[in-house]
Amino acid sequence: MKVMLDFYSSLPPSVAARVDKKYHSVEIEEGTTIPKLFAQLKIPIEEAGLVILNGTVTREDKVLHDGDLLGIIPVVYGG
Repeated sequence: MKVMLDFYSSLPPSVAARVDKKYHSVEIEEGTTIPKLFAQLKIPIEEAGLVILNGTVTREDKVLHDGDLLGIIPVVYGG
């Protein structure tokens, strides 16, 4: 199965180094959850301030399905 990732805003350097375009297609296994996908991509879940699944803010333990669009809005730091 494939899901699409959409990274909003600027990415933390640790994430940006692994993603070379805004929309990123990822192969996942059936039953993959959002935390499991983050682990597969080696992205600390804490770096996602907000997770949007198919246009709706979602809980982190939601199971992903083929064709899903997962938006990731990173935590913004600053002062």
